[in-house]
Order: sequence, then structure tokens, then C-alpha cells
Amino acid sequence: MDSWITQLEELTEDMLTRLQFADSDDLEEFIESRDHIVVQLNGYDQDPTSQQCERVLKVQSYDVLIATRMEQLRLEASQGISKMDTARMQRNMYESSFDQESVFFDKRK
Repeated sequence: MDSWITQLEELTEDMLTRLQFADSDDLEEFIESRDHIVVQLNGYDQDPTSQQCERVLKVQSYDVLIATRMEQLRLEASQGISKMDTARMQRNMYESSFDQESVFFDKRK
């Protein structure tokens, strides 16, 4: 159990060192790795010692920082999608305002 907790600590510390520059793929990889470790920890039959519980609680205390970064990335993605939708709507309005079958006559004086 100690080895799994150590891996969880190392994984979390690694993510925290590069959290500011982490993108959604990095966070997804982190979550998948973390899930694997948590499944292994939940599979143990014996109860954790108080020291092991403290170590896990310390790792959990960093969840707020990680969740905040995930929320930042979600907002950035949402803003990007909104910009694309606005541009698409404006382009469609511009293109639809012209009739494809219209004919222009050039008058000469």
C-alpha cells in the first residue's frame, strides 16, 4: 500500500510542478493515472495506518489547485467555442444577404 501512496504522491507533485503550463491532455493523463492508483488502493483488504491516511489527505489537499486549473482550461475552451460560433454566425449572415441569382446592370453615361 505504501508503494501505491508513494506513486500517488510523486504523480501529484509532478503535476503540481507543471500545473501552470499543463493543458487538457496533460490533466487527462494525470486523472487516468491517478484513477488507476486509487483503484489499487481501494482494492486493499487491510485498513490504512494513520500515517498512510495523512499522506493521502495531503495529496487530496492539492485537488483544489488541480480543479482550479481544469476550470481555467474549460473556460478558455468555452470562450474559444463562443468566438468560433460568433464568427460563423456573422459569416453566414453576410453570405446569406446576397442573392446568388441577382443580376447587376452597369449603366454607362
